[in-house]
Amino acid sequence: MSLVEEIEKQNLRSLDLSFKKLEEIPKYVFELASLEKLNLSHNQLQELPQEIIKLKSLKVLDISWNHITHNLDFLPTEIKVNRAWNR
Repeated sequence: MSLVEEIEKQNLRSLDLSFKKLEEIPKYVFELASLEKLNLSHNQLQELPQEIIKLKSLKVLDISWNHITHNLDFLPTEIKVNRAWNR
């Protein structure tokens, strides 16, 4: 059984990947169907891939303190996004 399958069995609803020095979001994150809260703050992300919309249960997304400057209009309006302090 893969790590993603194992995590999905637990119906993961919240994932904190803050302060991990991430330059991109790990691919397995986009497979977490039950994820409601995702914290990606304080990393080195320069873009938010449109794959994020695969997370149909996502309600809260924290991308503060990164380097994301591009438009995020592709995100569903029901997702609460904290994008403070991006450069």
